[in-house]
Amino acid sequence: MCSTDFSSSHGCPTHSLPWRTQKKKKAVQLLNSKFKRRGRSHGCGGEEEIELVNLNLYLENICIMEENKRLMERAVCLSKENQALLSLLQMPPRNASHECLL
Repeated sequence: MCSTDFSSSHGCPTHSLPWRTQKKKKAVQLLNSKFKRRGRSHGCGGEEEIELVNLNLYLENICIMEENKRLMERAVCLSKENQALLSLLQMPPRNASHECLL
């Protein structure tokens, strides 16, 4: 009934993210490395830490929105399949005269 493949993992793998998200992920990694190199003893690293948290939340949000879109598409597909099955159940039974006799 519905040929869409829904067997993909419900995680958000890097290879399926759009290029902008991959760019943001690289920015997070860069900030992470800067933050680790700088250390917490050099004064206030609060801005960088907040920016890092924001970027991580942004990436998580993208993944959630992609998963939501995938689930909405699946719901539409299942609804169509359900309607098709219901219409088959509501069809009147065939007359015996139309069946092939053996």
